[in-house]
Amino acid sequence: MLRLVRLVLSLVLIMVAVPQLVHAEDTIQVQPQSGRYSLEIPADWVVSTDEVRGLGGSFRGEIVAVADSEAAMRSLQSNNRTLAVSGRTLIANVFATAQATYGQQVDDPNTVFQMILQSSADTAEFLTINGLPAVHVNDYPGPPYENATFSGLTMILDGELIYYVVYAGPDQASFDELMQIVETLTPLTPSATAFGERPAFAVDQLQLPLLPEWMVLSSGTSEGGVEYYMVVPDPKRTLNYAIGFGDAADLPGMFIHVQSQPYDFLYSTVDYETTEDDRAFVLGQALANTGGEPLLGIENLTINDKTGLQIELEGAFGGDNRGVIVLIDSGLFMYTLTMVAPAADWDTVYLPLMDDFIAHLSLTENSIGVQVGQIAPDFTLTLLDGSQVRLSDLRGQTVLVNFWATWCPPCRAEMPAFQSKFGAGDSGATIIAVNLMESPDTIQPFVDELGLTIPIGLDLGGDVNNLFNIQYYPTTYVINAEGIIEVAHIGPTDENTIVRWLEIAQD
Repeated sequence: MLRLVRLVLSLVLIMVAVPQLVHAEDTIQVQPQSGRYSLEIPADWVVSTDEVRGLGGSFRGEIVAVADSEAAMRSLQSNNRTLAVSGRTLIANVFATAQATYGQQVDDPNTVFQMILQSSADTAEFLTINGLPAVHVNDYPGPPYENATFSGLTMILDGELIYYVVYAGPDQASFDELMQIVETLTPLTPSATAFGERPAFAVDQLQLPLLPEWMVLSSGTSEGGVEYYMVVPDPKRTLNYAIGFGDAADLPGMFIHVQSQPYDFLYSTVDYETTEDDRAFVLGQALANTGGEPLLGIENLTINDKTGLQIELEGAFGGDNRGVIVLIDSGLFMYTLTMVAPAADWDTVYLPLMDDFIAHLSLTENSIGVQVGQIAPDFTLTLLDGSQVRLSDLRGQTVLVNFWATWCPPCRAEMPAFQSKFGAGDSGATIIAVNLMESPDTIQPFVDELGLTIPIGLDLGGDVNNLFNIQYYPTTYVINAEGIIEVAHIGPTDENTIVRWLEIAQD
């Protein structure tokens, strides 16, 4: 079981998505954004496809979380490790068989499950769910169910993918009900057949078209804000390679590597006018990373009136591979898309596919997002005193949006600095201290103890936290008078730092 928990903790976060619902008399069917599987749940339950602590998953758009009430969903998503999750809750997710077997070729499903479960396999129930091999374990100590008395997990093996479901309830009867829901999990074949029929995957401003079988593997974000993703067009052939278990230079299928570099990372400021040399340099870096050789010359490309470059290459990654690298300069980000596939089928299969893919790339007209230099997404919140605040109504002044919780010691440590600077309301700026999904009864004693008079926002459903993709507490955004993010800071701060932030935003 220890290895299982480590495996789950190692998985990377997913994108926020909107569940698709199909209504029946007393139940509904819910799907992840990818449409890869469905679950049948009671019609009055609550559904979310947001990240849940510790169970974000390797792949974007593959999670479904359900709960028997809004309160239980808030409890599930609260990130509070010290409290047990309330109500009946369930989280379904997907990871690759290769992750469980460390790339080894294992044909027997029970052996795959035993490799994951180790000693817990002795008490596991091996069964079949909807014609697929599966395993039940009636004890799951991993997040977010560390303190649950009745918790369990179910894994269902479907070729190169494992559907991974964890769940917990307050008693045996509710636990049994959750197991019945798990057994409704049904793999689906999405009906979309062309680009534009499945929702695009957004990397900041860039919209990436996806075909039904494609998966998006998150590589994470560097300290400088650079984001990396791997699009896997053919999971059956390429998942081993995408997650690092490939041992041959010749690729079995196509990879698309996406890199997003904000201007403030590349040029230390968002107020920068790039040149042809700047774009050629970034494109050259992407080419060098493949180890390949360019074919012909660099071609100009335009995406939504933004400047781009394109180059073909051969010999990528030391094998008989061909590819295309596309660079897109959005005015705030430099995007590079490295698309590489086997040379033998490049001209007949992959190059036409890539031409179609590139033709469907697009950039959002605005620059709303949570990176420095983007316009902060708008929101409206009820404050602890019962009034409401809307971020866009505060245009014309500097605004700090601070994300915090009462159970977070660093949040407590920085609150006096915010009170000192903004409590009197005469700093020429304001703050909205957005609490994570705690009730007023929990927040008020904290506020009274510290003597806080700053505006406290009640994010009871976690919507604003999700909107800003908050993963660590505290996190603070500094937004200038035009609504543009000037500073994004993870961790506690102090009064001197706040003064510097205000100078940056008001410069």
